[in-house]
Amino acid sequence: QIYAAPVVNVDPNAPVPDMFKCGIDGELMDSPVLAADGHSYERSNIERYMRRKGDKSPKTGLKLDHTMLVTNNALMTMIDAWKKKHALPPQPSASSPPPSMTTTTAATTTATESLSSSSSA
Repeated sequence: QIYAAPVVNVDPNAPVPDMFKCGIDGELMDSPVLAADGHSYERSNIERYMRRKGDKSPKTGLKLDHTMLVTNNALMTMIDAWKKKHALPPQPSASSPPPSMTTTTAATTTATESLSSSSSA
């Protein structure tokens, strides 16, 4: 016999929790990353923002300590669970980068090298 998994709380019109929304465009994130300001953003949005505005926080306007972005796996898992609960398609894994620290600019590479050399001292 084939059993279908019960679908709980199917409501495609359910409001998206604020913590699942990108701090730049307010849309539901698919590939959330954590920036140096402690906020999570949709990867493509923050990368585009940093190319245009440099090393300033989209939330505060203050200079970021570094421009390294880290995949927010915990938030991505929560978003995917929320999407599943509300019958929305999860993020396709092919478009998600591997869980790692991602460099986005030459400044990030320099910052990463600085951190590496200072931690080995």
